[in-house]
Amino acid sequence: MALKTVVGQKILELVRAARRPSGAPDWRVLIVDELCMRMVSACCKMHDLAQEGVTIVEDLRKRREPLPHLEAVYLVQPTERSIRALLADWSTGGRPMYRAAHILFSEPCPDGLFELLAGAGVSRHVRTLKEVNMAFVPLEALLYSLDAPRTLPAVLSGGGGAQLDRLAEQLATLCATLGEYPAVRYRDHCAHNEQLARLLQARLDAHKADEPTMGQGAEKTLYRSGVVPKPYPKQE
Repeated sequence: MALKTVVGQKILELVRAARRPSGAPDWRVLIVDELCMRMVSACCKMHDLAQEGVTIVEDLRKRREPLPHLEAVYLVQPTERSIRALLADWSTGGRPMYRAAHILFSEPCPDGLFELLAGAGVSRHVRTLKEVNMAFVPLEALLYSLDAPRTLPAVLSGGGGAQLDRLAEQLATLCATLGEYPAVRYRDHCAHNEQLARLLQARLDAHKADEPTMGQGAEKTLYRSGVVPKPYPKQE
């Protein structure tokens, strides 16, 4: 199945799951940050979202009109900037901007930012809090972007540890979305290659621990957890 189709179906399923427990039809607002806006724009049509009860898609970081009669579905990255923008919706001092909040993080939320969220006033309004493992942008059926233009300069300048960690998590969410648990291989002419390979393997193992069926299927080979990444054989 095409990558855009897989991601689009997953987004619609997530929005559908945010309905009231009674299953009664209701309208919601979908709020996204920059990366997730690109993801939604690439994979979903407004007609499909409307069928799942989304009346409007809005940018988290732009000024928005209060809609206190609607529940808000936040599909955002777990970054400090996005979380603080989310918290600002619920710290107006008066009536909240929305009736309730469903928070969907594109990837695992760091402990410090989770504590920031848990200690804020929004916590009593949260109906859903979930990590959905989609930290990439599908561009075509077999093409995706990690939206990380600053990573290569940072790595080449001698730093880039945080950027490599981020890339590993993004690649792992791609594999998790596709249900794949690949063997990791790398070219050993650069130390950063091995570092990224080991970070990626650790993330893949963590995702597989949460979802043991990753990599299983009629046309897939299941690799054992904890395998050590290996370099490609050197060319003679």
